[in-house]
Amino acid sequence: MSVGEWAAFRSGRYRLRPLARGGVADLAVGYAEDGEVVTFKFLKRRLARFPALVGQLQLEYALLASGRPGLPRAVECGVHDGRPYVAYRYVAGMSVRRLLEALRRAGRPPSAATARRVLAGAARALHALHTGDPPAAHGDVSPENLLVGRGLEVVLVDLGCARRLDRPPDDAPLLAGKPRYLSPEQARGEPWGAASDIYQLGLVLYELVTGEPLIAPWLEHPSPAHAAAPSLAALAALPEPLRLLCRRMLEPDPAARPGAAAVLRALRER
Repeated sequence: MSVGEWAAFRSGRYRLRPLARGGVADLAVGYAEDGEVVTFKFLKRRLARFPALVGQLQLEYALLASGRPGLPRAVECGVHDGRPYVAYRYVAGMSVRRLLEALRRAGRPPSAATARRVLAGAARALHALHTGDPPAAHGDVSPENLLVGRGLEVVLVDLGCARRLDRPPDDAPLLAGKPRYLSPEQARGEPWGAASDIYQLGLVLYELVTGEPLIAPWLEHPSPAHAAAPSLAALAALPEPLRLLCRRMLEPDPAARPGAAAVLRALRER
């Protein structure tokens, strides 16, 4: 099924409109006659013959179907015209990436209050993901995958790189997160888990409060320096508690990073 054919596609009661194309999957928005709006994620046809990728999509559906706070709720899954898909409730709002771009165009620096709000919402979603049944790690926390709603509620999307935490560490998905948002252990090809999500969220926090990514955006692959303790001189103007929290989240050693619940406690205490 090509993108041009999506307009005529019906999945039950949904009429689809193309949303985005990716290297692994394509997205469409589905509209029902009763007003319900959902997002459809279709695996690329050429990739549907790989059991690991189909299994990854099935894991994404299982995690979203469990109704965890801060994650979109799955609606259905299946196969259409040879393409496995998962559908989940549409999230109205803009990504943190678009928010940063809008602030940059307006010449306005991101505020510490906005950063704290996004950080708290993302940490709640990660806590639900890390401690749910089954427990899982996201693996691709980035400004593109954090959506901010009209009421500033935060939703974490795209679990295409997620892995179950109750499985062996080497049972990781074939897909990897965005190079500039990889944790040091991911960049080195080592086992990764919940602490990797915290590092990635620390990178998002840094970008929210400085307006610039900590890892140079032109890097196509993480360099050895990515695994070193980053310089946080650009955070000097931040309130000290938030600056120290960001530093802890960006510790090179996964064991030294706070968990998602600890991040939430730290935000409540300040």
